[in-house]
Amino acid sequence: MDKKNFLIGIGLLILAFFLMIQQGKDQQLEAEKRVATEANASKQPENEKRVVAEANASRKETVPDSTSGDGNSEINASKGTTTPPPSSTEKPPVPGLVLGKKDHLDIFFTNHGGGIRKIHLNSTDRVKLEYDFEYPLAPALDIGFENRDGGPTELEKRFFDKNAYEIVEGQRDSSHMVWENVSADNIVVRREYWRVAGEDYLIHHRTTVTNHAADPLVLERVRLQVGSAQPIDRLYNLFDDSRTYLNVGYYNAGEELQVGCRCANCSGRIDGVEDEFWQINEFDDPEPSFKLSQAKWACVNNRFFANIIRPVKEPEDVEIKGKEIDLHKISGFEEKYDSGKKGISGSFAFPFGSIGPGESRSLEIEYYAGPKDYNRLQELGHEQKTVMQFGIFWWVSEPLNAFLNWLHGWLGNFGLAIIVMTICVKLALWPLTAKSIRSQKKMKELQEPMQALKEKYKGNPQKLNQEMMKFYKEQGVNPLAGCWPMLIQMPIFLGLFWMLRSAAELRGAEFLWIEDLSEQDNLAFLGSYSLNLLPLFMVVTQVIQMKLTPMNLGAGASEQQRIQAKMMRMMPYFFLLFLYFFSSALVLYWTVQNILSIIQTLVTKRGDAPIATTDTAKEVADKPKALDSNQHMSPEEREHRRALGLRLRGELTKKEIKVAFKNRVARYHPDKIRNLRPKRQREAEAKRQKLEKAYEFLLK
Repeated sequence: MDKKNFLIGIGLLILAFFLMIQQGKDQQLEAEKRVATEANASKQPENEKRVVAEANASRKETVPDSTSGDGNSEINASKGTTTPPPSSTEKPPVPGLVLGKKDHLDIFFTNHGGGIRKIHLNSTDRVKLEYDFEYPLAPALDIGFENRDGGPTELEKRFFDKNAYEIVEGQRDSSHMVWENVSADNIVVRREYWRVAGEDYLIHHRTTVTNHAADPLVLERVRLQVGSAQPIDRLYNLFDDSRTYLNVGYYNAGEELQVGCRCANCSGRIDGVEDEFWQINEFDDPEPSFKLSQAKWACVNNRFFANIIRPVKEPEDVEIKGKEIDLHKISGFEEKYDSGKKGISGSFAFPFGSIGPGESRSLEIEYYAGPKDYNRLQELGHEQKTVMQFGIFWWVSEPLNAFLNWLHGWLGNFGLAIIVMTICVKLALWPLTAKSIRSQKKMKELQEPMQALKEKYKGNPQKLNQEMMKFYKEQGVNPLAGCWPMLIQMPIFLGLFWMLRSAAELRGAEFLWIEDLSEQDNLAFLGSYSLNLLPLFMVVTQVIQMKLTPMNLGAGASEQQRIQAKMMRMMPYFFLLFLYFFSSALVLYWTVQNILSIIQTLVTKRGDAPIATTDTAKEVADKPKALDSNQHMSPEEREHRRALGLRLRGELTKKEIKVAFKNRVARYHPDKIRNLRPKRQREAEAKRQKLEKAYEFLLK
């Protein structure tokens, strides 16, 4: 690589480092907060004991004694209903729904709405790092009833207290729990939760509303809180905005909604789109609303984790709402998140209906709170695997994800699995890549006869194209063959990019010095800036690969070809600037791919015999035209005329000779040959001297 390109590459690296410095203040603040958090970690056991003690006290207050019949509830003898005293405050969270000693989840319920205030994901073989689903505003699965305009229903008008839910069934270590709330006039809302062995991250839920009043109860619509999501801590990334991972999504199972015009932008509704995910940075409104004719599920998720709510019976006339949350303004979150840091929450509303006196109405859902693990989501069915958001290259991402996880099960390490997967992909593409390398080599060796064709038909472009196509066919060369490997590699690379960026199983996965394959490899910190070794190794392998790749730059190469060659030489630096900030899993794939390409190029070049041109090529390059019988010309003059591309019969004017010489010698100007290898430069210089000798001879 020449000095000019090297200096440009170094300049780009300096620019990237400058941008890192400009953005470094935020990262330094995050580092200071992590230190403060670690300093307070020693206080956590005492805090946990206090929370557990409060939870135990709360449980004693809320669970009625089934043996004595006494408890916090009062029995209304005349109507036979349970009427707890009203409460206006939320009590400490209560743990529940435990599946064995090594459970994947720790679930904490709240008396506010009978919902879930927090879910803790424990470390497992698939989830290396623990994680907390925190619902600081409305609890997950919090329930409310509203009319079609979103206003309060009769239940709220009858002084229904959302903080009056109490546990009526289920113990702390039970896999089943029931909460109840009874209004002042005997409307009972029963919320039942249970879990099934083997369904590690799935919670089953049923809400039943019973009307013990004398009048019908009109509950037009029910709204369930899907949950909320906060951004996951990560190292600074120049290109990847963390807000793009925070989104509200759904799966539309119904037909288009005929509202106004048929497009989503005009009607404000999503028409005919099956799955859609709205990022927080795409919200035009702090609380956008999306209406569907029928829905399978709705979700709220961040980069690695998702909350999905799926009604067992697919509802119609659905409304999905998103909401932007200012995390810094929430009590208990102000130290964890900077000012302006946003989170997201979502809710799911659909018709519920009227309930007559003495009647009940129920709804049943499945609630997933766990990692964005393709295998698990696929097992759930109902297209919940689309929460992975693989995009238009899902047809690449899905099989590669399944293959990667299969290799991990065999090898036990995701780093090794990525290397083996890359080798398998490269072997599958080996024949096509080898053919491309041979084609590029042929094109390079056929530059001279191709240039002769261009000179011969330079005044007739149509004839030139015909002869060039004929020439390619005779030589068995496809000028586009060199593009196919890159065209095939790009969907694979982009499919891997979308697959690896949200694969929760890579979070915390270690390989060599890499502590987290979902993050930058972070060998060390320069102050508060991450020093990543793997991208530097990647760019070295790519530079070596570029040097081994034929550029097809002969002395007669066009200006466009030279510009393209310079752009190709700059590609390693662009890849370094781009991949430096992305996950080490992606950089590992590209590095191994480069190494395999180097090996393949060397093997293919050594295995190929020198290419012999056909008679047609030799004729075009070497065979002079026949002379008239009455034309007498010395062999030396014929040679000089051929060197300048002049006709071999008739007299020549000085103007013809000068124009021919000027056109030919321009190809070997020092500015055009300085990027060539030394051997090619010497050859070009010899040709230039030959042209000068012919010019001087013919002008005499």
